[in-house]
Amino acid sequence: DVANHQIRNLKPLLIEDTVTYEKHYHLDRIVKGRAKVDVDAAQRWWADVVRDVHLRHATTTKDLTRARLTTFTRAVISSLCPNNRRKELPDTFYLDSDRLRCLRLEIEDLVHYEMCFTMLNKVRKELGHTATISNASRIRVRSSLAAIQGEFIGHGYQAWMYNSESVSLEIYRQAHSIAGQSPVLDHRTFQYWNERLRSIFQFSFASHATAVESDLLPQILSCLDKHYNSSPAELYSSLVATPSPSSTPSLIPSPPTTDTFSFSNNTPQTRLGELSKRISHIVLLHWRIWAPITYVEDDAKPTASHPSPPSTAASSPHAASSLPPAPLRPKSEHEHDVHVVKVMKTGEPPESGSGYESSMSEETRLP
Repeated sequence: DVANHQIRNLKPLLIEDTVTYEKHYHLDRIVKGRAKVDVDAAQRWWADVVRDVHLRHATTTKDLTRARLTTFTRAVISSLCPNNRRKELPDTFYLDSDRLRCLRLEIEDLVHYEMCFTMLNKVRKELGHTATISNASRIRVRSSLAAIQGEFIGHGYQAWMYNSESVSLEIYRQAHSIAGQSPVLDHRTFQYWNERLRSIFQFSFASHATAVESDLLPQILSCLDKHYNSSPAELYSSLVATPSPSSTPSLIPSPPTTDTFSFSNNTPQTRLGELSKRISHIVLLHWRIWAPITYVEDDAKPTASHPSPPSTAASSPHAASSLPPAPLRPKSEHEHDVHVVKVMKTGEPPESGSGYESSMSEETRLP
């Protein structure tokens, strides 16, 4: 009871302190040479991402910080979606590896469901049925396919190829049911549609994956924009699915798993909405923690906001001595993080009058 009480009361505080704690934890290990992260490799990855994204997409915002986050998000989504241009993420994501693996497999299953519906439409077309499929029929088809996959859900391409005979037979049967016809299946017909399905899996995978990515990316960008200024606690309450109450809550939550019932009863749009929230949560926290350490650490430099223009009066020594110094531009949160990172890496004391002296002693101390 005491442990459960402490967990319930400390959990909000621990969540709220996630970014600050992890940022200084990782940086402390980097400075001491005990990091699990190759910083140089992460920086090269980021440089490649910036170059590739700028070649493919035009920047639509003047906010440099948000533009960088959008660039970063595109790279993460590209790594999660199973297409031909997937690039592996750097090892700065090592703490999220299980969650990212589950997300990849869920997205891959979504792609295979879409390919199954492509197959369903091909069968319907040959039967002369061109009417729109009802939502009830779609749910029924997804439920039957999920039942066939069973425990193979979440195991990727090989699982779908392994079950292709049963899946193609069920698609053929469901197409006839939707068209109001009785299926007549001989060995030749069965073999023909199984080969068609396997061909779709093999040769249409990339195009279907690109379509899923195109549907997923706008939802994630919209979610990021909505929660851009949210605190870690607000992100958790809004973007992380809350499990049903339990009398014995787990101290360390297990990584999300692929649920067959959820796959069969949620529409693709509902599933994409859930995925966009989970991905947005990982992206926002990772960017806040690692951006000032590895990705954009040298981009923000403190400067004066309004330097005094030269004048004849200022050329006089007496006039110059009477002028007050130009006010410094207040440091943004990102510049503050960058400065803290620089001080921890170099060991140099904060600049006098920079406003960092009082905060450094607390911010750089690990629990």
